[in-house]
Amino acid sequence: MERPATEADKKYEKWLKEKSNGILVAASLTATMAYTTALTPPGGVWQENYNEIPPGTTYFSRRVGLSVLAESNPHGLTGFSALLGFNTVGFICSITVSTFASVYNYGLRVAKETVPHQTSR
Repeated sequence: MERPATEADKKYEKWLKEKSNGILVAASLTATMAYTTALTPPGGVWQENYNEIPPGTTYFSRRVGLSVLAESNPHGLTGFSALLGFNTVGFICSITVSTFASVYNYGLRVAKETVPHQTSR
């Protein structure tokens, strides 16, 4: 026998739903920033080809579409690889969290529609 929903239960359910929606918004913003960083890396991308290496520079040959940060950074690809690694982890985590939050919100709605609350007599 199921107990009737109390006022405290309703407040808790409302609070939980609000927190879930807040987490969903934060995860969506994080995924958006990670996606944007992957498409437009810091420093941009080379716009023209340049194969000559000027003396005394550490630049590699410039090719259209390659990241400026990856080729002009004194640490080479290490810094850019770290950026891509952290960016990928952030993107995957935010997509996972948003999926769980969406499934949770959907589950709450379905449970509310299919399981009627008993009223006190």
